[in-house]
Amino acid sequence: MSAVIHFEIHANDVPRAVAFYQAIFGWEVQDWSEYAGMPYFGVVTRPEGEPGINGAIMARMGPGPQPGGRAGRTQSGGGGDGAVKLVVTFDETSTLKYVSLETL
Repeated sequence: MSAVIHFEIHANDVPRAVAFYQAIFGWEVQDWSEYAGMPYFGVVTRPEGEPGINGAIMARMGPGPQPGGRAGRTQSGGGGDGAVKLVVTFDETSTLKYVSLETL
C-alpha cells in the first residue's frame, strides 16, 4: 500500500507561512534554503518515533490557485505504485474546498 511520506507547502510569502505554521501547529522548522538554492524550510511535525509525516514549506513556483479553480501536482509513487495527483480545489473566495488524490 502507498503511504504519504513527505509534503510541501508552496507559499508566496515563505517567512509568513513558516511563522503561521509554527504558531498554529508548533512545527519545528529548519532553514534548508542554502542547499535548495531557494527559500526552502524543512518541517518536523512531531517528535521522533511518533506517527505523522514531515515535509517542507517552500517558495511558490508559478501562479497560485485561482478562485474556483484546481491546483494539482503529479508525483510518481515508489515501488512501482504508479502516479497519483494531489488535487486541491478552492471556492470563489480562495478558501480551501476539498483535497483529493486521483490515480492516473
